[in-house]
Amino acid sequence: METGAQHYKRFVQVYNPSQSTLQLEIRMASLNHSTYLRRSSADSPLLRPTYTKTPGGFSYRPPTSPSSSALRSFSEMSSQIPAPTVSTVTISYTELKDPSADVSEKIELGFGPNGLGILSISDVPGYPLLRQNLLHLAPRLARLPEEVKQELEDPNSRYNIGWSHGKEKLESGKPDLLKGSFYANPILDLPTTELSLVQRYPSYCGPNIWPRRALPELEPAFKALGKLILDVGLLLASL
Repeated sequence: METGAQHYKRFVQVYNPSQSTLQLEIRMASLNHSTYLRRSSADSPLLRPTYTKTPGGFSYRPPTSPSSSALRSFSEMSSQIPAPTVSTVTISYTELKDPSADVSEKIELGFGPNGLGILSISDVPGYPLLRQNLLHLAPRLARLPEEVKQELEDPNSRYNIGWSHGKEKLESGKPDLLKGSFYANPILDLPTTELSLVQRYPSYCGPNIWPRRALPELEPAFKALGKLILDVGLLLASL
């Protein structure tokens, strides 16, 4: 399920019910050197032209493509070099609430230029139960009759409000039928009444759509967990 507050939405992984921390994360990709060479990057040292100084000036030798043996040896060398490891930084909820606790160094480690962009808040009171209450409703939502789920769809928001299944496309162009999503703003059922904003940002400013008759438990469970996530985020942002 995915939740949102005001102008952002958050993702809750329904397939990992054992998780007991909140995370704000930015995923970062690493560079694979063997792929780097196979793609014939002009920045590869094996593919750069060379210049040799002679009595008359400089001679130019065009770049040569690396041999397969060179690629193998470079790939083997890269695989033997251990990748740098950076641990996720965790702040306990107790530290977060303690006005005398200095967590500035941890915030810098997590969100600074050398961090992963991930900061976990552990031991949040009430979080495991609220998360369990919501995620246990996910299969019931998915098993609702198709006509009911169609009533929860919002094409105007590009299916970013309410129910969405098979609306996202994979790189192949085929629809992604292996997951279903439900989007809502857990804080405001109607984020704004300003028509210009609704028209400009339909994915964020449109009204929530709840299955109030078919699955009335979803709305309070969704809002309870969403409010807790927002409150913890605001607590962190206030430091």
